[in-house]
Amino acid sequence: MARNERDQWNNMLKRLQAYQQGHNGSCNVPKGYRQDPQLAAWVKNQHSRHKKGLLAMERCDQLEAIGFEWKKKVQQSLPYQWTNTLKRLQAYQKEHNGSCSVPRHYPQDPQLGKWVHKQRYYYTKGLLEKERFDQLEKIGFEWKFNCTRASTQLQPPLSKVSKSKSKEPDTREPVRWCVI
Repeated sequence: MARNERDQWNNMLKRLQAYQQGHNGSCNVPKGYRQDPQLAAWVKNQHSRHKKGLLAMERCDQLEAIGFEWKKKVQQSLPYQWTNTLKRLQAYQKEHNGSCSVPRHYPQDPQLGKWVHKQRYYYTKGLLEKERFDQLEKIGFEWKFNCTRASTQLQPPLSKVSKSKSKEPDTREPVRWCVI
């Protein structure tokens, strides 16, 4: 490796450390960071080179030594918003016999259904913060949920004879289905 290239890389590492000091220890320079677009591009390049296996081990070690994370953390909701939604999930759980399986399109609280789906998504991608994972585990959160829809659409029971041939009252049950 040419000395000039090494010096340039070390200079960018120092700029990243300076950024880190001013941003609560974070090395996650936003893509459109106006104060130093060159640094933002460099950080993106390090992620890209690492993903492709082209970043030298020495450089990986240097970045990791300052707390550089290879998986970018997703911008998650603020702690109080997350905690409030967790409380809504616990209320749902009490109403539904201990189940945390809120349908993604839950008409009574659409935001709760989306939130539960996001928690599962973040978990599967390795982006869910440990503290939040622990809180969800504590209440018995189900990480896999195959039933994606619960409909209130009515359908005649399968065992009934057609209405025209039967004098029984029209009893209908909600349709429920699962995607496996």
